[in-house]
Amino acid sequence: MAFESMNFPVMHECESYARQVDRWAICRETIEGEDVVKEKGEKYLPMASGKDCEGRTRRYEAFKMRTPYSNFIGAAHGIQHAMIFRRAPTVMCDDGFRQSGLLDDVDGKGTSLYQFVSDAAWDLLKTGFGAMLLDIPKGGSGMSKLEAERKGIRPYLTYYPAESIINWDYDNFSGIKKLKLVVLKEKGCRVKNEFEKEHFDRYRVLMLNERGVYVQKIYTPVYDDYDKTKTVRMDVEEFPVFVTVNGKEQEINYIPIVLLPYEKPEKPPLFDLAMLNVHHYQLTADYVNGVHMTTVPTGYITGYTPKEDDKDDDITLGGDAFLTEENPDARFGVLSFSGEGLEHCEKAIDKIEAQIAGLFMKNIAPDKKTSETAESAYVHRSGENAKLATLARNFSGKLSWLVQKYEEWNGYGGLVEIHLNYDYETMSLDPNIINSIANISGQGKFPLYCVFYILKQQELIDPDMNYDDFIFLIDQENLSGNSAMDIYEAFKKRIAERDSRLHRAG
Repeated sequence: MAFESMNFPVMHECESYARQVDRWAICRETIEGEDVVKEKGEKYLPMASGKDCEGRTRRYEAFKMRTPYSNFIGAAHGIQHAMIFRRAPTVMCDDGFRQSGLLDDVDGKGTSLYQFVSDAAWDLLKTGFGAMLLDIPKGGSGMSKLEAERKGIRPYLTYYPAESIINWDYDNFSGIKKLKLVVLKEKGCRVKNEFEKEHFDRYRVLMLNERGVYVQKIYTPVYDDYDKTKTVRMDVEEFPVFVTVNGKEQEINYIPIVLLPYEKPEKPPLFDLAMLNVHHYQLTADYVNGVHMTTVPTGYITGYTPKEDDKDDDITLGGDAFLTEENPDARFGVLSFSGEGLEHCEKAIDKIEAQIAGLFMKNIAPDKKTSETAESAYVHRSGENAKLATLARNFSGKLSWLVQKYEEWNGYGGLVEIHLNYDYETMSLDPNIINSIANISGQGKFPLYCVFYILKQQELIDPDMNYDDFIFLIDQENLSGNSAMDIYEAFKKRIAERDSRLHRAG
C-alpha cells in the first residue's frame, strides 16, 4: 500500500462539478420541504437589516415560524417521477438471465432492478446528474464462477448521486471516445468501539491505465493523532479488475460506469422552479408578517403622563376595565391598518404562482384563458414533456448497456434492452380508427404485432400482457366450441404455469 503526500490531488473537483454543486443543494433542500428550508435560515429567508441583538434574532425566528412554505417543487418532482413510472419499464433480455433471479437482486442487497431504477430516477430528477457503476467485490476478482457462487460473491450495481461524482475525463482510444477517469467520493466506515462507528470520506478512482486496462484505486484518509479533522496523508490501494466472460477470465478495456443522463451535468431540470419557489416563500413571508402586524391590536395613548407611583403599572386593553384620565386632552385608541400594501403583496404572490404553473404545471392544470383542440393541446404538452422524455430515453439507453454488462459478468449472453416510459400523454384514438385498423389487420394487410403495440400504447389492454399472451387469447377465441369460460380458464392455467417456472428458476 502506497500513500500520497499532503497535496491530495485526488480531492480535486472538476469545473463542471464546481459549477453545479450549489444548484444541486438548492434543488435538494427545496424539494425536501419546509423543515429543511427553515433550518437553512437566511439562505432562503434573509433577516431584516438592523442592529444585531437578541431581540432582533427572536423577532426573526417568529417571522420565520409564521411563514408557511408551499412545496411546489416537491410536488413537481413527484409528478415527473410518476410520469416516467406510469408504466413499468419494459425489459427485453435472454430468458435464462431473466429466470436466474439476478434481476431480483441487482445490488447484492435484495433490491430488484425495477426498485433500483426507480430509486435512482427519484434522485436523478432532483439534480439532473448521477451515475451507475457495475462493480465486483475485490475478493471476487479473479475467482472462478463456482467458487464465487459458493461464497455469494458476484457483480452488482451501485448508484452514485451527483455530489459523489467529483471528477471525470474522456480520451480517445483507437478512435473511440471513452471515459478514462472517474473519481467518486464515498463514505467509508471504521469501528470506533463496540457501540460506535466512525464515518469518513474516501475516494474511489476508476481509470484506464497506460495499457488501456481498467483498474481501481482506493484513497483512504489518515488523520492526525491529536486533530481528527486534519488529514495527514492518503493511503492508496490499487487493484486490477478481472471479470469472467464466456467462461474466460479477462481484463477489460472500459470503465463499467454510466454518467446519467448526459456526459456531464447541465443545469438541474427543476432549478428554475426551485428559485421561483424560494421567491414565493419570501413574498409569502412578507405578506404573512404584514397580516400579523396589521391584525394584532396595538394600543396608543396621547396626552397622558403617568403619576410617579404608578409608572410601572400596565394599562389594560379590552375586558371590563374602564380607562380613566384626569387630563381632558388625553386620547386612548387602537391603531388600524389602511392602504394597499398587502394588496400589492397578494398580487405579487399570484403572479409568482402563475409563473410556477406556466413553467411546469400546465400538463396537470390547463390554461383556462384559452381553449385548445385535442390535437393542439397534445402538441403543446408534448413540447413541454420533451426534456423529460429525452432524459428518460438517455437513461434507458445507458441502463441497457450497463445491465447487459451485468448479464455478461454473471455468465449469461444476449441483447438487453430496457425502456422507461417516454409517453406522457394518452391521446385516445377515435373508435372508427380502431375499427379500421382491426379490419385492415383481418385482411392480412396490417401486422398483428402492430395492432398489439397500438392497443398497449393506448392502454386498452393489460399493461402486463405480452405479445405471446395476446396471440394465445386470439388463438383460443378462434377455436370452435370454446366458451368464454373455457378461454378464461385456459389463460389462467397458462399464467399459473409460467409463474411456477419462474418461481423454480428463482
